[in-house]
Amino acid sequence: MNLTKNNPELAKYTEKSQQQLRVAKIIDEKDFPVNNETNIYKNKIAIASYGTEMFGMIIESEEIVRSQKAIFELAWRGAEDS
Repeated sequence: MNLTKNNPELAKYTEKSQQQLRVAKIIDEKDFPVNNETNIYKNKIAIASYGTEMFGMIIESEEIVRSQKAIFELAWRGAEDS
């Protein structure tokens, strides 16, 4: 499951979604200016920024993972289907 901004690369990205077993939904960049990548796996969260501030971190916490999954689910329910 992936939330992504609508941009010129979106069509190229989503055309391989089924092949890569991925489901993507679109978020509006002007309403939700998210400029980093967040990955949740096991009891860890990896956050990376590839913009002007190159930065990355991994948080290992079952409580924080549970909260971030709930926030993601809320965003997923409100996003547009691609």
